Amino acid sequence: TETQEKQRIDFAGAVCLTFTLVPLLLAFSWAGSVYAWASFPIIGLFMTSAVGLILFIVVEQRASAPILPLDLFRNSVFTISNVSGFFMGVGMFGTIMYMPVFIQGVMGVSATQTGFIMMVMTLSNVTGSAICGQLMTLTGKYKRFALFGLFMMASGLAAASLLHAQAATWLVVLDMMLFGFGLGVCFPIFTLTVQNAIPHRHLGVATSSAQLFRQMGGTIGVAVLGTVMNT
Repeated sequence: TETQEKQRIDFAGAVCLTFTLVPLLLAFSWAGSVYAWASFPIIGLFMTSAVGLILFIVVEQRASAPILPLDLFRNSVFTISNVSGFFMGVGMFGTIMYMPVFIQGVMGVSATQTGFIMMVMTLSNVTGSAICGQLMTLTGKYKRFALFGLFMMASGLAAASLLHAQAATWLVVLDMMLFGFGLGVCFPIFTLTVQNAIPHRHLGVATSSAQLFRQMGGTIGVAVLGTVMNT
């Protein structure tokens, strides 16, 4: 049996990470809606987040058991997977938030029909995840599926950007189907790649970091896209 040495919890790192993320997310959430982007509260929040990030890096370099080991980012698979997860969050939450606004407010579709259209994305997401999981189990490969999923997501979003007020409903359904399927393919892949790319002792950290970057992408993406829409 393995004996694990007791390690101190990285409370300082957790506090610094909190002071990095909370002001950052608040700034992106409030900018353009509650306050102007160039207002003092928003700039102050960004500056607070920057100071928190610097302190976090310093603390993590000295911690015996860091809450997020910075050495993990030297692993290209870990870094690329988290960056991909960030942009997946932007696309997913941005679509969920603003496509219903477009479908109802611009195309004039009813709320009930809008719900059915958005349900297509959810069903495609589940289908893509199931199929991708089975194919990865059979082939033992994931890179080609990851590229295919990202291509499907990008195709769905690119097609959605060309929609207009007189667009046919089936075009919107097709766009949501493409995007949802690509998202479903990518979701399990980038979680799996992060888990396989790092030592087993960092498995929990890697998995939680993937979720963290995905949620950050969703929050920041929704805020930025909301500003674009308001502008």
